[in-house]
Amino acid sequence: ACMNPTAGSFNITPRMQRHFVTLAVQMPGKDVIRSVFAQIIEGHLSSFDPDVGKYGSKITDALIELHGSVANTFLPSAVKFHYQWNLRELSNVTQGICRALPEFYADPVTLCRLWIHEVERVFSDRMVHQTDITKFDEMRVAVTKKYFADENQEEVESRPISYNAFMKFDSNDEGAFCECATYEKLNKTLVEKLNEHNESNAVMDLVLFEQAMDHVTRVTRILDLPRGNAMLVGVGGSGKQSLAKLATFICQYDVFQISVTSSYGMADFKADLLSLYIKAGVKGNPVTFLMTDGQIIDERFLVYINDLLSSGYIPDLMTNEEKDEMCNAVRNECKGAGIIDSPENLWDFFLDKVRKYLHVCLCFSPVGDKFRIRARNFPALINCTVIDWFQPWPHEALVSVAGRFLAEIPDIEPELLENLQFHCAFTHTAVNDASIKYLEEDRRYNYTTPKSYLELISLYKDMLAAKRSELKQAKERLENGVDKIAQASAQVADLQVNLKEEQIIVEEKKANTDALIVSIGKEKAIVDEAVESASGDEAECAQIAEEVSAFQAECEEDLKAAEPIIQAAEAALNSLDKKALGELKSLSTPPAGVDDVASACMILCAPKGKIPKDISWNACKKFMGSVDKFLSDLINFDKDNTPLNCVEKVEKDYLGKENFNPEIIMGKSSAAAGLCSWVINICKYFRIYQVVAPKRKLLAEANEKLDAANTKLSGIRAKVAELQARVASLEENLMAATEDKNNAIAAAEKTQAKANLADRLVNGLSGENKRWGEAIEAFGVAEAKLVGDVLVGSSFVSYAGPFNTKFREFLVNEKWLPDMIERAIPMTQGVTPLDVLSNPGMRAAWGIEGLPTDPLSVENGAIMTSAARWALMIDPQLQGIKWIKEKWGDKLKIIQLSKPNYIADVEHCIENGVPLMIENLQDDIDAVLDPVVARQTIKRGRNVVMKLGDSEVDYDPNFKLYLQTKLSNPHYKPEIAAQTTLVNFCVTEKGLEDQLLALVVEKERFDLQQQSSDLVRQLGEYTVQITKLEDNLLFRLPHPPGGNF
Repeated sequence: ACMNPTAGSFNITPRMQRHFVTLAVQMPGKDVIRSVFAQIIEGHLSSFDPDVGKYGSKITDALIELHGSVANTFLPSAVKFHYQWNLRELSNVTQGICRALPEFYADPVTLCRLWIHEVERVFSDRMVHQTDITKFDEMRVAVTKKYFADENQEEVESRPISYNAFMKFDSNDEGAFCECATYEKLNKTLVEKLNEHNESNAVMDLVLFEQAMDHVTRVTRILDLPRGNAMLVGVGGSGKQSLAKLATFICQYDVFQISVTSSYGMADFKADLLSLYIKAGVKGNPVTFLMTDGQIIDERFLVYINDLLSSGYIPDLMTNEEKDEMCNAVRNECKGAGIIDSPENLWDFFLDKVRKYLHVCLCFSPVGDKFRIRARNFPALINCTVIDWFQPWPHEALVSVAGRFLAEIPDIEPELLENLQFHCAFTHTAVNDASIKYLEEDRRYNYTTPKSYLELISLYKDMLAAKRSELKQAKERLENGVDKIAQASAQVADLQVNLKEEQIIVEEKKANTDALIVSIGKEKAIVDEAVESASGDEAECAQIAEEVSAFQAECEEDLKAAEPIIQAAEAALNSLDKKALGELKSLSTPPAGVDDVASACMILCAPKGKIPKDISWNACKKFMGSVDKFLSDLINFDKDNTPLNCVEKVEKDYLGKENFNPEIIMGKSSAAAGLCSWVINICKYFRIYQVVAPKRKLLAEANEKLDAANTKLSGIRAKVAELQARVASLEENLMAATEDKNNAIAAAEKTQAKANLADRLVNGLSGENKRWGEAIEAFGVAEAKLVGDVLVGSSFVSYAGPFNTKFREFLVNEKWLPDMIERAIPMTQGVTPLDVLSNPGMRAAWGIEGLPTDPLSVENGAIMTSAARWALMIDPQLQGIKWIKEKWGDKLKIIQLSKPNYIADVEHCIENGVPLMIENLQDDIDAVLDPVVARQTIKRGRNVVMKLGDSEVDYDPNFKLYLQTKLSNPHYKPEIAAQTTLVNFCVTEKGLEDQLLALVVEKERFDLQQQSSDLVRQLGEYTVQITKLEDNLLFRLPHPPGGNF
């Protein structure tokens, strides 16, 4: 309030100063510094070999002199605000020197090289520009020569100078901080570690070139130290996070990153920090807290990070109860360390343990003012971390990375592969230079990052494979079309010859068919006559059969009346048994009526009807003889042939008697009653049978007559059937002959039609045949030049989007194409990116959809169509968004980040494959959208998901994302430039002229403007239609209906 608010001042008024006590603490003198650090270094080296130990004082003096030179030369500024050189740098170097072990440092040269390594890590790694690094190297070399002149300078300065603690181990099997002699050995070890990491974690496809390996060793060096916290500074896409994760894995630590959601806030951040404190301070698990500047959605996060880095104590992180829990958790461990377990000691022990096991790794971008402002507001970000500044990839790294990925492309000669590597590196460097010039001339920012370079190579590989496949298919389609036309031309004459031969066959078939028709008529007349004569015999047989059937039914009806009588006789016999017959036979004097029964049985059974004279009881007993035989004779009695005189005798003499009744006889003898019933029923049956027997005889005669008639009829039928079969055979022959005749006619007609079609095809496609032949030759030439053409197109898509027309033409015509010509990379003469990325049909379709037809807009359409990353349109005149809306119509979902709960719409679009437009973006994009913008998908079994905050959303491959800003000159940070394809839709002067002319014409002559618009639309539609018709024709030539050409 006391200072001038409109101008800067370094003087504070006395009125303000009187409220404060001012303390000015100066840097200690060299003698004080030397006495402090010399004792530490010499004390550590006292156990080493004397030749090594004597270098303790030299190392101290060299360090102090180099520190003074750096502090005097590299002064802090607005850009180099972290160029603050104090005792911390001396302590860090000394700490690194003290990591040396006697068993691995027996030679003074190794100790000198360790000193060089440590001063480079502490001083050089903080440098912002390569010029500063070069100047520091000159100062460091001079100091090295001054204090280590006794050693061979070539050995001391030989590269690489790289130290790590994961390749060699001491006697206790702990990592020893030792030098790695060559990058080959280091690469082998790091590749093994990377493979191990990828087996159990998300796969990282890293190219470990020299600079990347240096960064891994630098981060492991920081994390290996107690309270080692890293500040990795570099533009987005430099690989900071990936290399930090690999370094953490090598150190065998866990990695923790916060999951930013739309609702993530201070409470969630505090909960995450508390879980880290428990993991590190209570459980003693080493963990790396990896955080990027994009995850700092609230600047208050940095208050906690600052406290964590500076002291480990975050005032409002825990309640008193939680602090007591933490103290109690480490009580036993504190006692074991010999410390009194007072509350203060327990809390300090807990914080020390947290700072030992919890390593903070911050990944910040230097672009813009945020990093400088944050460093000023939160000093611990700089003072309590070791900075590793990621420099732009050197040319060697660009070439190495390109070679690593381009080597996977098939059919590339080694010499051409080398030229492609160098051209890719040149392309990236040329875009960097153009971006600087673009900023100077148009005040527009554009950033290229290592990720952009990797995207270029990936896009080139994919586009080259797609173009090769597309060209091969197009060439095969045209070749098939030309072959089919040639076949049709060659087949016309053959078809005419075949047609004449088939006409002759048709006439022969007709003659044969007519002869068969005459023959069948004659045979059919004979059959009709035989059928007519057989019909009378058949009627006669039918009448006889009907009479016989009626007479047979009458006989069967009469026989049915005798059935009960036979059953009664059988029942009577069944009632007899051996015992009863034996009792009957044993009677000496039978009761009255029993003797009559026996006599009647004897009469009926008289052989041949000769009635015996003696039918007395004694004779009857004799007749019964053997009881078994007597019973068997009765059962098997021939009832159909009973003699008439025997029946009449029984009826006359016995049946008329009153006591000849089974019921009466039953009272005298059961056996006699059964025999009585049998006699009565046999006589009744005989009288019935007398009536039936003549009828049976007549029936037999009728059946004989019927059999004779049937036999005659069968013969007639057989003859008729034979004649009919002959006629049927002739008719089948007639049908076959008719079918053959029809087939021959159809074949002739088909041949005629095929000849006509072939003739029409040859004549109608004669012009296309010539054009297709020329196109096939052109395809053969283009196939060899695809390597260069696609490289121009992929470079244009990857880098040209943010530039205006002037800079796009400059890059293509004055940078990329001349370099390709110089390196003899095969390409089509006069090739343009639009030739590679689109065709007339596509451009016409874009025009119909509403894309302006000026060159810049058409190029933008080609970039957005071909890019692998989502497009971010710089669209102040709303030309791009108008095109996208017209392109998708009602399918397009349009939202703004200001919409409440917009993330639900994003999830819906991702899950259902709905195209999404996020319009009216500002200079920054919400961190929760990072996975969507960067297309970070995860495979879960067969499903592909995308993680949005804490939830995972199924990813539909049909999903499209379009980003749009109305800002005319936005300044997007490199991370966004690396994740998206920036497309500059800012209207050009030529485009403005066309639009102004259209407005004037529309105002003055609306009919002409309408006619012009209709003509442009019709031209586009006709171009699209011609393309579709040609595609359809080329498809149908090798795939005609029915499968035959």
